[in-house]
Amino acid sequence: MMAGEQSQKGGQGSNQMQIAGDYIVNVGITEERAQEISLVTARRVVEEFAVESHQILEARVQELDQRVIKNLSDADALDSFADPAFIRSYRKAQEGAASSERSSDYDMLAALLTDRAKSPRERPRIVGIDGAIDIVDRVDAEALRALTVCNAMAQWIPQGSLVAQGLQLFESIFASLIDGPLPIGADWLDHLDALSAVRRNSFGEMKTMEQFYGEQLIGYIAPGVAAEALSQFVGGDLLEEPWPFLILPHELKEGFFRIGVTDANALEKNLRNVGKPDAYVQTVMSRAASEFGLGQQDDAARAELMTRIRALPNFGLFAEWWDRNAKNGHHITPIGRALARANAFRLDTGHRLPRE
Repeated sequence: MMAGEQSQKGGQGSNQMQIAGDYIVNVGITEERAQEISLVTARRVVEEFAVESHQILEARVQELDQRVIKNLSDADALDSFADPAFIRSYRKAQEGAASSERSSDYDMLAALLTDRAKSPRERPRIVGIDGAIDIVDRVDAEALRALTVCNAMAQWIPQGSLVAQGLQLFESIFASLIDGPLPIGADWLDHLDALSAVRRNSFGEMKTMEQFYGEQLIGYIAPGVAAEALSQFVGGDLLEEPWPFLILPHELKEGFFRIGVTDANALEKNLRNVGKPDAYVQTVMSRAASEFGLGQQDDAARAELMTRIRALPNFGLFAEWWDRNAKNGHHITPIGRALARANAFRLDTGHRLPRE
């Protein structure tokens, strides 16, 4: 589709520009200018409250402002202060900070605004982020903790080839995220439902921990090949190929070997990364499935995986809590996901969780 013709005239010495479609001006906001803008919006927020509370509210909002400006400066995203849509979200965050005495809320609001700045035109994601900003100061701490670990379970899966390595990564993540007691009963779900962070499903149940990780970590619990049969498989037409080096001792079945991947997709990715053509990839994946059982669950291996999970102090604690609550069907909304991610990143000081 061709753009319509444009014409314009200007006097001597005038500056002219023609625009077809959206025109974005990079204004180059500095930290000083960002502080000026934040001060203006903060004054408007504080003025809405009684004068007796102004000193406390100013201190709270200032804590948020310092965090936001630092985060955006580190992310090279200070130009977000020139975006009216971002300023609207920022004002809501300042209102939330003014209403909260918890310093952790300021961290979460700053994290949400940073996500907002990185996704200025992704409207579905923005809806979740803005909704999360609205409820930060009202969410119960235990409910937020439960939401955070449930979202982490659903969102992040280890990609390492070794079972022990993958479980230890999860253990370190849950050690960071479980910073206090997890709630008992289902009141926490009603609370989050009222805030639109989750949706209750009274007629359904959640998968048990064994069912969920049996599917997500299916490569760990594949039947595998007995040691005495391994030499026959690795030899022959694939002897000189790189993929047999992905074959590892089966940590969950003594005397067996398996493909060292979490699932078939990971195997395909590894093969394509070394430049193998489609026909070769399909042949190897077919043999991995038929001879190693990749994509199948071995009952004994799955039971051993759960034994090792339950033996871990934090991952095991979460697994036990999850199974007690599995009958309480629910799903996490975009608002809940945004809130849980912000809290997870606040707690993940070791940067074990991917930020993309």
